Amino acid sequence: MMGTPWRQSSRALLVALLLQAPGIVTAGTEPSSDLELREAIRLFSSGASLDSSLSAARKAERNLPKSHLAYFLQYQAYTAMAGGDPNSPAPAVQAVSPETHRELVNEERARAKLATVAAGTIPSAIVQIAPGTDTVLLVESERSRLWVLTRKGDSVEVVANHYVSVGQQGVGKEREGDRKTPLGLYRISNEIPGTKLIDFYGPFALPLDYPNLLDRSLAKTGSGIWLHGVPSDRYARPPRASDGCVVLANEDLLAIRKYAKPGRTSVVVVPQTNWLTPSQWRSLMSSQRAELPLEALQKVSGVETDQTRESIYHLEAEQLMVTERIDRRGRVLRDYFKRNAGRWVPYLSDSKPLATN
Repeated sequence: MMGTPWRQSSRALLVALLLQAPGIVTAGTEPSSDLELREAIRLFSSGASLDSSLSAARKAERNLPKSHLAYFLQYQAYTAMAGGDPNSPAPAVQAVSPETHRELVNEERARAKLATVAAGTIPSAIVQIAPGTDTVLLVESERSRLWVLTRKGDSVEVVANHYVSVGQQGVGKEREGDRKTPLGLYRISNEIPGTKLIDFYGPFALPLDYPNLLDRSLAKTGSGIWLHGVPSDRYARPPRASDGCVVLANEDLLAIRKYAKPGRTSVVVVPQTNWLTPSQWRSLMSSQRAELPLEALQKVSGVETDQTRESIYHLEAEQLMVTERIDRRGRVLRDYFKRNAGRWVPYLSDSKPLATN
């Protein structure tokens, strides 16, 4: 049985690991590195052998030497081997920063939440992706995850997912400076190259069209909500760390670049959505599409509507259904529907506001 000297040495090791991590330079990161981080978390939390957990954490560290979490997972394995509590900060760690320990624990828990989403499932927040939209980026703040979704026939396909950070105060932005990430449906408006940014924002940034029509109708304020990266000396940020932007690891930001096209990529930000089997999704989406009173909206707004050209999203937390289309002049037009007396009724339109009956 290991005694006090081993425990002390494992704690001292963490301090050394955490202190050296920010200054390490890497030549590149393997695309599967996030998978390896999550595999190390899975092994440790499932009660697998500590040797296996330690080996997985070391593998993640080799591929992600800027990841503080990879070093922290090694510390947890060493501490458990010594008979200590891997979730309690040791005195040596407190000397570095209690906040650092909390952030690492929160990041570990956030990355582990991906395991609650079954492979092959489809998010209920996405009802339909129309031809005018190349890609949808779905951000689930409670899972700290961004999902890349594309149209596949009359269905939706998940093609990638990445860990993200959101606002320090969570989501549901109301006013300028509240450090919250807005909830709702947005479009990527343009790309800001890294040459026009400081290192803090990573290789480039993708501004969103916040505030949108709904935000303005609710008198929400603020601006400058971007998808962006992290400083070059680190891999990722804690789950809640930004002033309201959605933040990805630089490697992940570069990976989504081929999907994130200004004017053609929608971004849906929700606290969390339901993940359905394809048959469950088709059944629910069919009934939701049938319930939308698009003909009634057409009469009120004077806009000709072709449902097959509409992308449709269900903002479950706000109890809203939103349709989005591109008109002949390339403008993004959205119509909002609210649930009332068991049916969807027109609520707000880019043509004119519609009162709920």
